[in-house]
Amino acid sequence: MNEIALLSRRAVREIIKLPAATLPTLFIPLFFLAVNIGQVSRTFNSSNAPFLFGQDYVAFAVPVSLVFAVSTATSGLALVTDIDLGYFDKLLVAPIRRTSIVLGRLAADFVRGLATSTLVLLLGLAFGMRIASGVAGAVLIVLLAALWGVAYAGIGQAIALKTRNVQTTNASFIV
Repeated sequence: MNEIALLSRRAVREIIKLPAATLPTLFIPLFFLAVNIGQVSRTFNSSNAPFLFGQDYVAFAVPVSLVFAVSTATSGLALVTDIDLGYFDKLLVAPIRRTSIVLGRLAADFVRGLATSTLVLLLGLAFGMRIASGVAGAVLIVLLAALWGVAYAGIGQAIALKTRNVQTTNASFIV
C-alpha cells in the first residue's frame, strides 16, 4: 500500500507540474458548458421541455461536462512516456508489486477526478443548477464522476501497456 501512495504522489506532482496536460481537458468541457447554457437554455427551459423535470437546462448540461472533464487519456500518455524514457523499466526491477505501478497512477487519476468534477459542479451551481439531494448528492456526484475518470484512465493505461506507443495511446481517447 505504501508503494501505491508513493507512486500516486509522484503522479499527482506530475499533474501539478504540467498543467498544460490537464488544462485543455478541463477547458473544453467548461467552454461548452458555458456556451450551451448560454445558448441552448433559451430554447429548452423548464416550462417547454418535459425531459428537464422542472430544472433548467444547466442541470442537463452539467453531467455531460462532468463526464467529459474526467474522461482523459493523460494517464495512459504519462505511462507510455515513462515507458519511452526508461523509467518504467526501472520500476519493473524495483522491489515493488507491478500492480502498484498501475494503481498508483489510477489513485492519482482519482484525485484529479475529484478536483475536476468539484470544479465543474461548482461552476454548474454558479450557473444556477440545483441539487435536490443537497450536499450528500453533490458528494455522490463528485465521487461517481471521479470513479468514472479512473475507469476511463484504466482503459488508457491498458492501451499504453499493450501498445507501448504514444500515438496509439493518444488516439485512445476516442474510445
